[in-house]
Amino acid sequence: MSEGLAHSLALISCSTNEWTVPFKCAVSTCPNTYTNAEICPTSYKFHNFPKNKEICNQWINKCDLEKAADVEKLKVCTEHFSHSDYVKVEGVVPQLKLHQYSVPHKNIVIENGSKPNTALINQFDALNSEIEELKLKIYKTNRMLLAKKHKLSVIKSKISHLMQKPNRELSTITKIFSATQINYLRGRKTFWSDDDLAMAFTLRHVGSKKLYLYLRNTLNMPLPALSCVQKWMAKRC
Repeated sequence: MSEGLAHSLALISCSTNEWTVPFKCAVSTCPNTYTNAEICPTSYKFHNFPKNKEICNQWINKCDLEKAADVEKLKVCTEHFSHSDYVKVEGVVPQLKLHQYSVPHKNIVIENGSKPNTALINQFDALNSEIEELKLKIYKTNRMLLAKKHKLSVIKSKISHLMQKPNRELSTITKIFSATQINYLRGRKTFWSDDDLAMAFTLRHVGSKKLYLYLRNTLNMPLPALSCVQKWMAKRC
């Protein structure tokens, strides 16, 4: 025990009394025991394990106990605490009480060949479980990706088919209309070729002007205007 804490031992509030049955300090490598304070005075006192679960687990780990150990009747002696681990409580008789967040840290040595560190084992098991869960998630994700890739492949195939369809339709149209007529249907600026104008002239004179205008204006056939046909014909006369 540190010199400062030794001088303050009488002020330390402990967790034993004359009815406490004999026991040993919960730190696995500590030889300190308790029989009866009046019969066998000691240079150390004992503290119960804290109620705070998180802090209690730290005590269990420091004492090298099983994680599921029943600590209700276990105690740790003052040999494993420093003066700074205590807080002074004023009163008729001033006392030093162990701080609620203090953890045993002095004179703790885990001997070689002692019980395995259950905390590390539990962490290892937990990590293994997480790894297995991640493997399963990766497997499911890969299956999902394969399904998505297949679906994407089908969609690409459909898109390719649809892209080829206009070409087939265009191929059909070119059998009916000339390139100039197709440009006219697309709303592009059109310069009628001699073949187009000759065909229009023939159509105009085989039928009638009324029929020609009906085909051009009502049925929206890609035909040059009559004025354009007339100018073309005038150049050839």
